[in-house]
Amino acid sequence: MKGVGKSSLVNRLRGLTDLSPGAAKVGITQTTMEVGSYPHPLNANFILYDLPGVGTTKFPKETYFEKYRLNEAHFVILVTRNRFSSNDHLIYKYCQTQDIPFCLVRTHMDIDIKGDKERGISEAQAIQSLRNECFLEEFPDLRKDLFFLISCREKHFNKWDSDNLQTYISNSLHGEVKDVFILRATTTSEVWLEKKSAILRRVLFNL
Repeated sequence: MKGVGKSSLVNRLRGLTDLSPGAAKVGITQTTMEVGSYPHPLNANFILYDLPGVGTTKFPKETYFEKYRLNEAHFVILVTRNRFSSNDHLIYKYCQTQDIPFCLVRTHMDIDIKGDKERGISEAQAIQSLRNECFLEEFPDLRKDLFFLISCREKHFNKWDSDNLQTYISNSLHGEVKDVFILRATTTSEVWLEKKSAILRRVLFNL
C-alpha cells in the first residue's frame, strides 16, 4: 500500500530522522515493488526489510512466503493507513504458524485526530473508533495488544502507542540486536532511559 509511512517508520525504528545519512527515502508514494533493505546504524547485521504486499498479480500468495523467505524473519510489522485486508490476514496467519513475532501498525494518527477534532469528536472517541474500525471480519482472532496506533512524523512519533510498540518489538528481540534497538529507540520515558543506562553500564563496565 502506498503512502502509509513505511519509510518513516523504518527510520524511526532505527533512531534516524528522515534526513539522516542512510535513512529510507520518504515522500515517494508509489507502491513497493522491490525489497528495500535498511541496516541498523549500530549493527549492520540487524536489517529492516520493506517487502511488497501479498496477493497481487505480481506477488501471488501461492509463492510469496517462499520467495521472500518470510520464515527467516525475526519480527514482522504489517503497516496500513486505513483498514487491514484479507491479504494482510494471510501474513498474520503465516506468522502464527511459523511462530514469528508479529504486530499491526496503523499510521497517520496525527492527521486522523486533527480531522476528528474539527468535526467535534474527542481524541479518546477517535482512538476507540479507529481501533474498532481495524478489527472487522478480517482479523476476528487478533490479539488487541498486537495492534498499535501511531504517527510516523518525527514530532508525533512518541505519542499514542509508540512506547508500547517499541516495547513489544524489544521484548521480541534477543542479544545484541535487542540492545542496539533499545539504544536507538526514540522514546524518552524513565523506563526506557533506565534500559539504555543498564546496557551502557554493562558494555562499558562489564557489569
